[in-house]
Amino acid sequence: MKHNQIRQVVFPILAALIWGTAFVAQDVCADTIGTFTFNAARYFIAVLALLVLMRLIPQTPDGAEALASQLRDFVSASVGYLISCGRGTR
Repeated sequence: MKHNQIRQVVFPILAALIWGTAFVAQDVCADTIGTFTFNAARYFIAVLALLVLMRLIPQTPDGAEALASQLRDFVSASVGYLISCGRGTR
């Protein structure tokens, strides 16, 4: 099997596994904690994962400009998410 064909098989299976386990976790947590707390915890985990990915992605020769661009994207995504969380609590 070619490398690309393996990806086409493994990635959808991995996505289904993550999706399925996340559904079970959401169902269990819905009985235990509130929705706002659950979304905040999920967002915090996503922030940590993105920070790790930002460190792992190789920088371009002009590293300062690339880092500034990544931080701008990260902040704008964060603000958008916080706005959407605020709208869901009303």
